[in-house]
Amino acid sequence: MKPIEWVLKRSDGKTFDVTTGTDATVIPTSRKTTILLRQATEIWEGLYTCVFNPKSSNVTINHKASATLDIALLPQIYISSTPQFPDCYTKYNANDRIFVRVQCEIMNSTENYNVTWNYTNTETPLNEQKDVTGTGIIYRIDTTVSCSSLQEPAVTCTFMNILSQEKNATVNIPVIYSNSKFCHAEGDWSNAKANFTAVLKCKNGIGKTQRRCLSNGVWEEEISNCVNVDLHDILIDSQVLKQIILIDSQVLKHIILIDSQNLAIGLGSVEKNSANIFSRLKSSTDKSESINTYANVNASVSILFTMNNAINESQKNYTLNKAQLQDALISSSNLLDSSLEKSWIFKPDLVNRSMAERYLISVEGLVKQSDVESTTYQHTNIELIGCKPQPDKNCVNKVFNVTVTMGTSSMMVKTIGFKSLSNYLPKLQQTDADPNSIVVSTSIGQGSADISIDFQLISERPRNHKIECVYWDFTISQWSGKGCVWSGPDNENHCECTHLSSFTTLMSKKPENLPYMTEITYVGLGISIVSLLSCLVIECLVWKSVVKSSVSYCRHTAHINICLCLLVADCSFLASAFPDMIPENWCQIFVVIKHLCYLSMFFWMLCLSIMVLHQMIFMFHQMSKKVCLGLCFSVGYCCPLLIVFITFITYNSGQKDYYYTTEACWLVYEGFLKGSIFAFILPVGTIVVVNVFCMLVVIIRLLRPSLEVNTKDEKEVAKGILKAVVLLTPIFGGTWIFGFFVLMFDITKGPIAYLVNYAFTLLNAFQGLFILLTAYFGEKPIRVALLKYFNLKQVQSAVSESSKLASTMKTK
Repeated sequence: MKPIEWVLKRSDGKTFDVTTGTDATVIPTSRKTTILLRQATEIWEGLYTCVFNPKSSNVTINHKASATLDIALLPQIYISSTPQFPDCYTKYNANDRIFVRVQCEIMNSTENYNVTWNYTNTETPLNEQKDVTGTGIIYRIDTTVSCSSLQEPAVTCTFMNILSQEKNATVNIPVIYSNSKFCHAEGDWSNAKANFTAVLKCKNGIGKTQRRCLSNGVWEEEISNCVNVDLHDILIDSQVLKQIILIDSQVLKHIILIDSQNLAIGLGSVEKNSANIFSRLKSSTDKSESINTYANVNASVSILFTMNNAINESQKNYTLNKAQLQDALISSSNLLDSSLEKSWIFKPDLVNRSMAERYLISVEGLVKQSDVESTTYQHTNIELIGCKPQPDKNCVNKVFNVTVTMGTSSMMVKTIGFKSLSNYLPKLQQTDADPNSIVVSTSIGQGSADISIDFQLISERPRNHKIECVYWDFTISQWSGKGCVWSGPDNENHCECTHLSSFTTLMSKKPENLPYMTEITYVGLGISIVSLLSCLVIECLVWKSVVKSSVSYCRHTAHINICLCLLVADCSFLASAFPDMIPENWCQIFVVIKHLCYLSMFFWMLCLSIMVLHQMIFMFHQMSKKVCLGLCFSVGYCCPLLIVFITFITYNSGQKDYYYTTEACWLVYEGFLKGSIFAFILPVGTIVVVNVFCMLVVIIRLLRPSLEVNTKDEKEVAKGILKAVVLLTPIFGGTWIFGFFVLMFDITKGPIAYLVNYAFTLLNAFQGLFILLTAYFGEKPIRVALLKYFNLKQVQSAVSESSKLASTMKTK
């Protein structure tokens, strides 16, 4: 026996199957069937028929019974005034009155309402009219408002049904007086009073367009709530639209609330309506230029959302067939077209979920409730593939070059890929990461499983930028990384997750920062600056005592220039530590200074190491002071200046993002051997290698037996080598070797990268201090000269005091 069917024929001639839903419940028993309506509204008014169809093998007999349900209705009222802002500003006579028409519009109804009008600060209505249109009934009155009264006029219409129940709506009429601020007319928009919102009816659609006039008399951008007629018709078939009027002290807002859903509430058969609705939705969204507004995209998403809920709540476990699924996927793909990007811009939704999230819920739900075969459904912005489970074999689905791998499953594995959707799903404002891949959703019907995903990154991951594997958590409506792990920089597009959901990757906008790295840098540079100033003061104090030959003259000259270059570079580094607080041109200037001074420091270090090497090899041949200084100044300043000049010209004459970046006021790194940074790294790297070679020559020299003594104490040799390494490493720039390891290890790699970065920062931020300790306090001649200088001062002071005392005694 077939189940008993209920049919509702409404007064508008439309016929619907009545099923169990949110507002209606069909209760069948062995001898009768009952409909329970939880909420009786105008959509349930009409003629109800139950059809009993006992079916044997040969005979079909239909039994019908009908009854009419009459509901005393209360309408949804839309009230408006024309003009919306009566203009007294252009009137020369304060006693003038402005003509105003007020109308209350309701949907077509069989209810015979008694309509009354109340008004304040307006003239008695001149006439009352009633017009019946194709979509509704309009009640209107004509009245006038005074330009001399400063009290805001208001008109109220009240509807009373046959049970004497009442419902009313009020419109406040904001008059533009002679002293009022207002926005001047612009295009279709007439003068509007400040702090109010002007409303226009849509010309080529259904709905309203709003535009707010700010308190300073300036128009905001208009907001269109216009929905195409065809989309509106589909929406009507899948939802019941209720128009609710919200009145506040300043503005009339017309909001269309999707209050209940025909199929979801039990009005209409899912089986009979789904194919038609999906087919019409596909046709309506086929041309993106016809739906390129927020209202149209929102209406389309609402249709998908409604259909998903209706199918999900259907008692017959309805499954979409292949044709219906294709239409739904094509419609969903059309909504993600790149030309509709601005139409997805978030506006306050009338429901708790964002439009993009409702879209994701809808498409995922429709796919779960469909029969997906082991074929790929390929569309421009959506791809769907299913994988049938096989014993001892992983399921591998590939959509838009994203590979999803999952272990064996007893159910069909369905994977969907969404282009551009990750850009529309809301994210926390304080987050410092952006989506860097498409959204991929995988489901198996019931339950969960481990999954691995190989994403295709939209943009290349910059060095030291972390990627986070995330899924969309519907409980908190945001991305979450729980249960997902990124494989690291060696396999940067791979994610492992312990559950199924909708996944994507988020890439940090800024490089990873290690804890206390900034503090260590600034403290180290501050101490280095003080230390370098101390070095220069010491040179002034001991110059005459320690400079006895051309070799020592050249060596101390190199020390002074190394300290000067490093001092200027460190000061520039601190001055540009906060790029947002300095003008952009100053950032460029500081980059040039740092580039030049750091290079000059290294070239002077090169000169110093070559001097030491020359002295070790040619022990009995000293270079003349003139030749030495000429070579040192040429190499120390001319070479760096030439490198900086060529680099500056090559990279668009020092243009931002080519030669330097304003994020750190430093040279640009774009990858291996890419970017202006290599105009610093390559010469510095070459110099460091040469300096290390010179230091090795010194160590080998120390290991050779002495000419006077055939054997040496091994401890003394070790001490000599250690002393040479400690004393020469800072002044030769040996600590910068760690910079090459910093380039080798991405900071997201883990502990080794952390150790290398901390070592590089500590050694080079405090480089000035190390130079002071090794090149000055570490050299015995300088220590002796300093002690002699200060002891001599003390002796001279004591002698002076003794002379004064003796002179005083003689006088007495």
